[in-house]
Amino acid sequence: MTSAAVRPRSSTSRDTLVVLASTVVGMASGILNQSVLAWFLEPVGRGQFAVCVTFASISAAVFGLATDRATQYHLLARTFSVERATTIAYVTVLASAAAATAIGWYLIGSGHPFFAKADHEHFRLALLLIPLTALPTALDLLLIAMGRFTAMGVRNVVGSLANLALNLLLVGLLAQGVEGALWALIFAQAFLVVLQSRAILRGAAGFSWPRLADYRKIFSYSARYYVARTGNVVNAQISMLVMAWVGEAAEIGFFATAAALFARVMTIPNSLTTALQPRMAPGAEGRRELTATACRLTLVTVGLGLGALLVASPIVVPVLLSQAFASVVPLLWLMAPGQLMKCASQPMTAYFIGSNRPGVVSLSTGTELISSVVLMPWFYREAGLAGAALAASIAQTLRGLVLVVAFRVVSEMSFTSTWRVRRADLALFTGLTQRLGSREKQRGDG
Repeated sequence: MTSAAVRPRSSTSRDTLVVLASTVVGMASGILNQSVLAWFLEPVGRGQFAVCVTFASISAAVFGLATDRATQYHLLARTFSVERATTIAYVTVLASAAAATAIGWYLIGSGHPFFAKADHEHFRLALLLIPLTALPTALDLLLIAMGRFTAMGVRNVVGSLANLALNLLLVGLLAQGVEGALWALIFAQAFLVVLQSRAILRGAAGFSWPRLADYRKIFSYSARYYVARTGNVVNAQISMLVMAWVGEAAEIGFFATAAALFARVMTIPNSLTTALQPRMAPGAEGRRELTATACRLTLVTVGLGLGALLVASPIVVPVLLSQAFASVVPLLWLMAPGQLMKCASQPMTAYFIGSNRPGVVSLSTGTELISSVVLMPWFYREAGLAGAALAASIAQTLRGLVLVVAFRVVSEMSFTSTWRVRRADLALFTGLTQRLGSREKQRGDG
């Protein structure tokens, strides 16, 4: 391990603040991105764009073999140097992306009904997003393992703002439609990869070619985490996949928009999980208590956030997304319970990944995936979009229950100890938000 590779670990509070500050800014730009896409693409175009991005995201996950998470684990465990881990990330991601692109090109021309939901030219353009989806994820995981939360957060915010600017130019000003939205995302993701690579390799000795034994370690871990990695991506897109098979482009657009709004709510658990990950490395102390605290904080804050979103949705949705998306409002109410359960249990994934139990995460993710595939078509046939939304909520609830029960068994903490909100938890959250506000004010004054 080089001296510049991994920085000393700072406090969880400070890391959480850094991640939250960057994700709040990224969340704002993300909401504006959704607004631009909704107003200029309308439901049909929004659905076509969503199908193309879904195709690229799932292709990247299925062929990626979860090697990005395996590489992060071995960097956390100090098995690999940063130079070697970075090289492995590039080699495995680009090799898997090449295979995914070749097979994807063939599938686009196969005549499958999925590829009738958008122009074939748009699907082929989306193939460029396969490596540009996988690489930023892999490089983010390395930055997290290195403890460089500020570098990761700032670069993700810049990438999101670049996507917003390009959407305003290509989709709004130049009226390039779905093709413009795809090019905007392609250019923004490529720019993000450059920024991430420079941050990771700054002060390092360059690339270090891996040995065969290194790849054996990678694939040993990734084989156990593969279901979780693939399932996480597929689960995030499963509603659009089902709609692509049985619904129209406009229906896909409604689901994509609802999912995008909930993705903003996931900022809180994802930020906490990101900050927790380095503290879940083998041998770390207090992992189960820290995880339980993060879950309780997530339950309270996400519950309040979802409540505010639901109450304001009849006004906010038409203003932000246009009146054409008003039918998204009841979908939000139906999907909210499952989203809360998924968010509250999300920090537990860091605990299982860091304790070398990725199979638990795979089981929970697989449960959501199978439930979605079985329930959503059935509920959709019976009750349309509302039925599909309810089925998605049930599937997310089942995923969370698997994690909660497994955490109870592995950590030996009772349900009461894990979930009973303490005054100290609320004091910790209040302190975090006050420090975050103070920090943001200082930046504004500066």
